[in-house]
Amino acid sequence: MPPITPSESPTASLHQPIVRRFRFHGDAMEYFGIWMVNILLTIITLGLYAPWAKVRRLRYFYGNTWFIQRRFDFTGLPTKILIGRIIALVIYGAISLAMKYSVELLLAGLLLIFLAVPWLVRSTIRFRARNSKFGNSRFFFSGSNKSAYWCFLKCVAVTVFTMGLFFPAAVWLYKRECLNHLYIGQLNFKLNADWPAYMRAMYMPILL
Repeated sequence: MPPITPSESPTASLHQPIVRRFRFHGDAMEYFGIWMVNILLTIITLGLYAPWAKVRRLRYFYGNTWFIQRRFDFTGLPTKILIGRIIALVIYGAISLAMKYSVELLLAGLLLIFLAVPWLVRSTIRFRARNSKFGNSRFFFSGSNKSAYWCFLKCVAVTVFTMGLFFPAAVWLYKRECLNHLYIGQLNFKLNADWPAYMRAMYMPILL
């Protein structure tokens, strides 16, 4: 009987990672119909249908994405997205009105928006994660307000002090914040790419 090589050993497969791939079953013509209806209804309703269009688009892409014989699902309610956008429009209207009467009020409003950006981004990511499902498991974003503001400050510092040249590194910091705090059940996601990879990915097309 010939000797068993390591590659043929029954225990060898135990140490080899199993690669699972995503599969997408969507159809271009089917999505084109959804896209056209979304555009037309958004125009007719002067933008009020936009949250419903967004949810319909996400449900189509999630529902056609499969992984290990199970598909994803998005359960977010369009009304909650609409309320958030109405609040943003009210704030924008208030700042536009303040600009006509006082420069100080305008600067205060812009500063308030600048300080609120990390909180708004974190809330958006949490909403999308909480309403994303894989089978019977929901996603969860564990990032805190403290980590969101710290990431925001690092992104601003990297962009400003390098005069925008290292903006891809700021994008990497943001993506790392999003993915490294993302869970599904007890499984934690990790961003494997480093910041030089983002620099190459964003600058190579420009150089070419």
